[in-house]
Amino acid sequence: MEALRRRTCRFCPEPCCITNTVWFDFRDLLAMHLLDELIPFRQAAAESGEPCPFLGHHGCRLPWRMRPWMCLKYICPAQRALMKKDGRPDPAGLGDQIIKIEDQRFQMETEVIARIRRGRTSPSSFSPAWRQ
Repeated sequence: MEALRRRTCRFCPEPCCITNTVWFDFRDLLAMHLLDELIPFRQAAAESGEPCPFLGHHGCRLPWRMRPWMCLKYICPAQRALMKKDGRPDPAGLGDQIIKIEDQRFQMETEVIARIRRGRTSPSSFSPAWRQ
């Protein structure tokens, strides 16, 4: 998907990073924390029409693992057309994989909240072994 974004985003006349309201949700931030990634210094966008602060001249400046899920799962019309032209699977067929990832994100959140509610709030209870 990243190669597809590199081929389309910098040429886009209406970048979704400007026209859509994008944000990091709790699950995005939780995943970054559990993967020992840096948490972004600010929210992606505060209101509609405001460019994402992470938008650069060649697309997103954030590493893939630090991007909001809503950005990762979005496939724009130009990308869909390129996929079709390149003989890649129909983007609609990716729906099952997206649903599976969304289910896993929900399970991650549910498990962390359950552990906190059980009183496992000390930093040692969230050791690297917990993430496996």
